[in-house]
Amino acid sequence: MTYKQLPTDAGTAIDPDFNLESEPDRQTLTECGASVRDGEIRVGTLRVVFAVAGAATLGRDGFRLSRSDGVLTIAAATRAARLSALLAAPEFLVGRDRVLVRQLRFNRRFYKHEIFRAPDGEPALARYTEGFWAGLCREIVRRHFNGVAIYLSGEPFPQLADYGSYERYAALPSEVRTANRRQFKVFLATARRYGLESLMQQYITKFPAALGRDVGIPFFNSRDPGATTADFRHPRVYDFHREMYARFFADVPLDRLIVNFESAPNSTDFCREVLVPTLGALPRVPNLFFRLWYMTNPEALCDWIASYPGDCMVSHKIMDTMDAYLYPAADSRIREWKAWFAARKLRVDWNYLVGPCHNCGSNISRRHWSDPEFLYTLLGKAERLGADGFNFHTICELLANTFPSKAVVDPGEREMARLNQFHVDAVVDFVRGGRFNADEWVDRHAAQFKLTRPVARRVFAAMRDSSRAEIMHLEQFPLTTSEGYAVEARRQLAQSPLYHPPANVLLNGQYREDPHAFWSFINKTVPDRSYPDDLQTLIDYADPAQPKSARNPAKLAQQMLRLGVRSERTALALRREMGARWVKEVTSNRALAEACSLDIRSGLALFRLYFPRNAARVRRDVDEAMAHLRSLEALIRRDGMPYIHMQEPYHPAPDLDALRRLRRHLGKAYPWRAFQHYAASVKTYNDIRRHVRPWRVWSPRTLRKAGQLLEQAGARAQEAVRACAGTRFEPMVEAWATYLAQERAWLTPPTFNCGEAWAAWQPLVHDNCFNYGGFAWADFLAFFEPMPRDKGLTIMCSVRRDADALWVRLREENVDAAAQRRRWKELEGAHDLGGITRVFLDVDRKGELLQQWSAIPHGPTVVARPMVCQGRNGFDSRAVRMDEGVTAAFRYEKQAWEVAVRLAFDALGKVPRAGDVWGLNVAANTPIKRNHAVSWCKGYEVGAGNPQRLGGVVF
Repeated sequence: MTYKQLPTDAGTAIDPDFNLESEPDRQTLTECGASVRDGEIRVGTLRVVFAVAGAATLGRDGFRLSRSDGVLTIAAATRAARLSALLAAPEFLVGRDRVLVRQLRFNRRFYKHEIFRAPDGEPALARYTEGFWAGLCREIVRRHFNGVAIYLSGEPFPQLADYGSYERYAALPSEVRTANRRQFKVFLATARRYGLESLMQQYITKFPAALGRDVGIPFFNSRDPGATTADFRHPRVYDFHREMYARFFADVPLDRLIVNFESAPNSTDFCREVLVPTLGALPRVPNLFFRLWYMTNPEALCDWIASYPGDCMVSHKIMDTMDAYLYPAADSRIREWKAWFAARKLRVDWNYLVGPCHNCGSNISRRHWSDPEFLYTLLGKAERLGADGFNFHTICELLANTFPSKAVVDPGEREMARLNQFHVDAVVDFVRGGRFNADEWVDRHAAQFKLTRPVARRVFAAMRDSSRAEIMHLEQFPLTTSEGYAVEARRQLAQSPLYHPPANVLLNGQYREDPHAFWSFINKTVPDRSYPDDLQTLIDYADPAQPKSARNPAKLAQQMLRLGVRSERTALALRREMGARWVKEVTSNRALAEACSLDIRSGLALFRLYFPRNAARVRRDVDEAMAHLRSLEALIRRDGMPYIHMQEPYHPAPDLDALRRLRRHLGKAYPWRAFQHYAASVKTYNDIRRHVRPWRVWSPRTLRKAGQLLEQAGARAQEAVRACAGTRFEPMVEAWATYLAQERAWLTPPTFNCGEAWAAWQPLVHDNCFNYGGFAWADFLAFFEPMPRDKGLTIMCSVRRDADALWVRLREENVDAAAQRRRWKELEGAHDLGGITRVFLDVDRKGELLQQWSAIPHGPTVVARPMVCQGRNGFDSRAVRMDEGVTAAFRYEKQAWEVAVRLAFDALGKVPRAGDVWGLNVAANTPIKRNHAVSWCKGYEVGAGNPQRLGGVVF
C-alpha cells in the first residue's frame, strides 16, 4: 500500500505534516534513519505507518512502536514524537520485544544551546552549518525534547536585528547582521522540520549606547559603540524597541521569545507600553516565555498574560535563591505563582530551569560534574511540586560528541561534553520514567568510555565523589543580592565572618518572616520543608556551650576533602583508561574542595576566640588558624588559585598578614579579663546578623532584637573598658563602646527641620549592616590596635526649600576633588555611575511609593526611578527616566566638592504644607568601590532605599 492509497479512516494514517514529495521532509526522515521510496517510508525492510487512534493516551510526545507482518507502526501525536520513535527504531528492532511504549514525564522539555563565541568574543554564528543544526536537532529530538532555546551569549538583537530607521546606531555592519540572521533562519527551519518549538532569550529593554548618547541619556556616555544599556524610559528608546520588534518578527519566524528581566527588574512600564502591545499587534504573534528572575510583580505579570493574544509560559530556576546547592530540593515558589495564576483563571505552564548552567542552579557548566542520583531526586521533587516542564540549561554543548560538530565546537568543549554528558542523560532517563539504579549507571559508564565493568564502577564512583566535593563548597554561600556583591569578605571560602544561618534554615522558615525579596523572587507564604535542618554555623560549632550537629562544619570540611582526595586517587590510577583531561578536572575539583576545607578549619579555629578560655588557648587557636591558611598558600602555589562561586578568586595572604599581627599582640601582656569581656561583646554584636538577616530587615520585631543585642553588647563593652582602665588598651576598647552607642543611635532614623535656609550639616555614615563586610580577625585586632570602623569618607548632607522645590545638598571633604573627578571620568558610561549620589523620597510617608533620584557627575541632569512597594514582594522598580524641573549643580574646591539637587515639587507630585513630614534618605558611593556605600539613615541590607528606614524631613 502506498502513501496515496492508505485510507485515512482505517485507524492509521501517514502524518499529514510529512509531505513525501517535499525535499525538507524527505531529508528529515532520512536523517532519522528512514528511507523514502515509491511513496512509502521504510526502516530497513519494514514499511512505516503512523497511527492516529489512541495516540493522545500516550501524552505529549510519547509514542508506541510495534512491529507485525512487515509493518512498523508508530502511534504518536506530534512530529517530534514520530521522529523520536524513528530514531528509537533500530535499537527496538534488534530486540525481542514486539512493542515499545514511552510515556514521558513533563509536557514541556526545552533544551538550551548557547551560541559559541569567536576569539574576538562575539557570537560565532558564521561558524555554524546546516549540518550542525540538523545534527543538534536530531539528537535533541532523540532525547524527547520538544523545543530548543537559543542564547546568543548576551543580547541577540545587536547580532541579528534589522535596525531600520535606527541603522546608524548599529554596532555591527548591516551585512554581518544579515548573514547572522540568515544563519539563524537556517536553525529555525531545521527546528521546524524536526517538530521543535524555537525559543530565543532577550534581556529586555536593552538598547544601543549610541542611541542613549544621541538623545542625551546621561548614564550611557560609553565610548564603546557596541555597548548595550537598559531600562530607560524615553520616547525615542521605546520607539526604537517598537520598530526593532516589528522588523525582527516580520522577517524571522521565531516561535517564542524568552523575556529575561535580569537587566531591568520587573520592567513594568516597558512591558505594558511596548512589549505586550507591540508583539500582540503583529500579524504573526510570537509566544512568550517569562523568565521570573528579577520579576517580583505577580499582579502585573498576570495582567500582561491575560491581555496577550499569544501563549505565555513562565520559568524559574529550580534551585532556591540562597544558593543551597548541596540539597537536591526544587524551589517551592511554584506554588505561590500557580496560586496567582489560578486566582486569575489563567492557564500558564510552569517550567523549571535545570542543568549545569550558572543561571539555573549550580554554576558548574565549565567544571566536571556528574551525579545522576542528585538529578533524579531533584527532578522528582520538581514533578511532585507540579512543574509542567523544564528548560535544560548549559553553557557547554553536552551533546557535542553525539553528532558531527567539529566545525563548530572546539576540542576542549567536546572533551568536557564527553565527561559531563551524563548530566543530560540522567535528565532524559528520568523523563522516560527511569529511576536511579547505580548498576545501570555503571553499565552506562562502561559503554560511554569503553571500559570493563570493574573499571567503569571505579570511574562512576570517582565522578560522583568529585562532583559532590565540588558542589559542597557552594553550600558555604547562602548569599543575597546586596551581600553577595558588596562584601569584601566574600573572597573567603568559608561562612566566616558572616555568621550565616545555613540556607536551609532561612528557606524553611521564610514564610514566617516579613521579608523583603529585593529583585529576585516573590516571597513564600506557605510552609516549606524542602531542606533538612541539619547544618550548623561555624560560630555555633565553635561555641563550647552548643551541641555539635550531625552535619557540623568540621565534618563537612572533612567529608569534602575526603571525597576530593578519594576521587583524585582513582583518577590518577585510571589516567590511561580515561585520559589526562579527566585527571585535570578531578584534580581541579579536589583542589577547590581542599581549599574550602582548609579555610573552614581556619575559620573554626579563629571563631573559638569569641569564647576565650585562657591566654594560652587563644594563642594556640590563632596558630592553628594560621597553619591552615599556610597550607592553603602551599596548595595555591602547587595547584593554582581556586575560583569560588561566581568565579571570584581567593588568596589567604591578607588574612595571614592580619593573623600574624594578632599573634604578635597575643604574645605580649594584655588585660585578660578585659579581653574576655570584649570578645563576648563583639560576639553578641555579631549575633544581630542571626536576626536581622537579608529579607528580614522589614520587621520591627527584628530591629527591636537588634536594639536588645546592642544593649547587651554595650554592657559587656563597658565592663571591658573598666577592666582595662589606665592601660594602653583603653582607647581601643573605648572606641568599640562608642561605636556600639552610635549603632544604637542609628536605629532611630534622623530628621531635618526644613526651612528656607540650609539646615545644619548632618553626616552620612557607612551602612555596614552590622559589619557584614568585615573579617573575623578584625574583631580581635581592634582590641590591640586602632582600626577604623568606616571607610574614611567625610560626607555630609543638608536640605532647604523654596516656594517651588526641595533642595538636597551633599558635600564631601578631605578628598582630592581633581582625583575624584578623574575617577568618575574613567567610569563614564558605567551603568551604576549615578549611584555616587542618590536621594530617596516618600512624600506620602506611607511606604507605598519611593522616588529615587540620582545625580550625574558634573551636572545638571538628574534621573528618577519610581519604586512601588509591594509589601512582602519588595519593590516594583519602574523604568529609569529623566524629568523636567530636576537638576543638579556641582561645585568643586581643592579638597572638597558639593552637589545641590533641585527637586521641583511639580516633579515630586506634591507641595508640602507646614508640619508635613516626608520620608528622606541620602546615599552615596563616591569612590565607586565595593562596600563603600554611605547613607544619612542606615537602611541595612536592603540599602538606603528601604522605605521602613527613611529619615524625616519636617516642613
